[in-house]
Amino acid sequence: MSWISLRETGEALFQGAGLGRPPAGVVDMTAILPTGSLLMEFAISPDGLGKPITLLHHKSTHPWASGLSIRLMPDGTLLFSHQQGAQITKTRLATGLVSRCDKVTLLYTWDAPARRGLLSVDVPDSGVTACTEISEPMPLSVRDVVCLSGSVDKSYATPLLEFLAFADHVMPHGPMPTLKAETLLPTPTGMVKASDLRQGDLIVAEDGKTAQLRWAGSVTVPARGRFAPVIARAPFYGALRDVAMSPDQRIQMRGVEVEYLFGTERVAVKAGDLPDQVIHCPKPQTYLQTYYQFVLDRSVAVSVDGMILEDLDHSALLTSQTLRDHSVLANIPREVLPTDQRHDVQMLRGFETMTLCNLKAA
Repeated sequence: MSWISLRETGEALFQGAGLGRPPAGVVDMTAILPTGSLLMEFAISPDGLGKPITLLHHKSTHPWASGLSIRLMPDGTLLFSHQQGAQITKTRLATGLVSRCDKVTLLYTWDAPARRGLLSVDVPDSGVTACTEISEPMPLSVRDVVCLSGSVDKSYATPLLEFLAFADHVMPHGPMPTLKAETLLPTPTGMVKASDLRQGDLIVAEDGKTAQLRWAGSVTVPARGRFAPVIARAPFYGALRDVAMSPDQRIQMRGVEVEYLFGTERVAVKAGDLPDQVIHCPKPQTYLQTYYQFVLDRSVAVSVDGMILEDLDHSALLTSQTLRDHSVLANIPREVLPTDQRHDVQMLRGFETMTLCNLKAA
């Protein structure tokens, strides 16, 4: 299982054996991908509102009729269309995307043998995720993936595309792991790497008590856009040393500035929303990044190198069975997962985080 293509500004790459792997011979363009994922990140500009926006489009007649189209309508409805031969699948998804967005993630996954597919749209800044199941999804051909990946001039992608990637396996939807493998976490027997944690292990939470891991896992994603790692530079925000993580990792902050602005003891921010002078976003040297994460048996944060980090926020999965069935927690019994209010701490939006950081720096 691997990611096989990446399309971004100035680069179009297809590697049938997997990104970063040695070539495995001649690619069979007529081959079919029975399972796979289409992942794209894009923005919506103000001048694009009020009219249909074509996000992705491809159509071919050779060696058979095929095509894929994704359009966003003025009312926020996403229109997804996929053609293979005489068969056409059409899906509508209400997304609520009717205003400017700097970052939107779209994920389409298909498992043709299992007759199971899902289309989801996630808006990181608002925390809104919309999804709809697609029954009996059709597989994509390698030729279509190559064309959509921009390796040949036979497809269109919105100019506001951050990246587009294809995988030959089904990627989970919903909340994603956010910690790098080498992140050290406190346990009763000492510091343990995030990649070495297993379900049932104990860690020492911020309150000094132990908490049990109800789930621990990882996912490999393209190291681009909201999945490109960021680095929290010490000594800012309590960091004792540089800490690398996903931009989506939630960090709890406290202090007089927090109480002054928000009237509460602590708030949570996303690592990617912190100012550039604190968070350094280097150009990834690799195409892919593997992140790790866990779910604790109670709502508590963990001190990691002086920074207060939260575990995976799975609250959205408790209210959406569809999303949960396609998530990283799909195989975890519902009874095992904690049902308390996950991190009952106010989550700041990007502009609120910037206001707080500017006040702290004043």
